[in-house]
Amino acid sequence: MDEQLRSLIQQKLETISQDQYAHLTPQVDAQWKKVTPGPDCIWFVDLMENVQRLCHRTIVQRGARFADTLTDTLRNVRPSYESNLAAELKAIVDPLLPEDLYVYASINCRGVFQRHGNPQKFNDSIFEQLVAMARADSMNTTRDAKNTAHIAIDEYVLSMKNQQSVQPTTRDRWMDSVQLRPSFFGIGIDLKKLFSRKKPPSRD
Repeated sequence: MDEQLRSLIQQKLETISQDQYAHLTPQVDAQWKKVTPGPDCIWFVDLMENVQRLCHRTIVQRGARFADTLTDTLRNVRPSYESNLAAELKAIVDPLLPEDLYVYASINCRGVFQRHGNPQKFNDSIFEQLVAMARADSMNTTRDAKNTAHIAIDEYVLSMKNQQSVQPTTRDRWMDSVQLRPSFFGIGIDLKKLFSRKKPPSRD
């Protein structure tokens, strides 16, 4: 794959990732601010569910935005088909969708409660179960997001492969000009057909 194209796609996908992080952070902070030492403190189960819901939605959106960006960029640049093109593109996508993406937001809920929360509204054993659920959700959601981006890549690569397969090769054009007719060597070559160009239709 062309290095300029690789750099362009890398930059675009990293920009999406950074934009999402910048958008998600204040939303998670807003949830953490509901943790107070008094009786109005949010129940930690509700807090973690809210945080995980935000993270889940952000991961889904990342996969969709990656797919849209890949589709638009590949259609505009139109790199030619190569057997390793899909693998190289997926190698750019996958590190930006790690299976533990945003799990830290759920894990950090404990620290927020320890510093600011009402201890009567927190339970360690339930917390560990919720973190395990957050890890599983992140793993499944990032895999789905990768698949969404991979489909966009596969569709483009397949279209270019099919397009290449229907284009006549130099050998095809040469063989088409060779006619099996009697001659000194047993075959004849139609040079006019080999080198001729189609004339534009007359305007009568």
